Amino acid sequence: MRNIADHIRGGRLDLEEAGRQLNQQLKGHEEIGRIGNFDEMLSGKHPFCLKMRAEFLEVEEQSTAAAVAPTQLEDFVEALRSYGH
Repeated sequence: MRNIADHIRGGRLDLEEAGRQLNQQLKGHEEIGRIGNFDEMLSGKHPFCLKMRAEFLEVEEQSTAAAVAPTQLEDFVEALRSYGH
C-alpha cells in the first residue's frame, strides 16, 4: 500500500486507479469508496460525494444533493467522521 501512496504523491497514479488498486489489496477487510480532496466532498459531482451529501442533507435523489453550506460544515465533517461506524 505504501507503494501506491508513493505513486500518488509522485503523480504516477491517478486517484481513481489508486482506489482500485488499494481496494484489491484490502479485499475482505475494508473498501475505499473515494479518494480525493475535501472541496469535492462539499460540492463535487463524483457519485460518492453526491451519495454522502444526499445522506447528510436527507435528500432522496442523490443527483439533486446541493453543496454543503458554510453553516453546515461542522455537522458535515462530523457525519463524515462517523460514516461506517
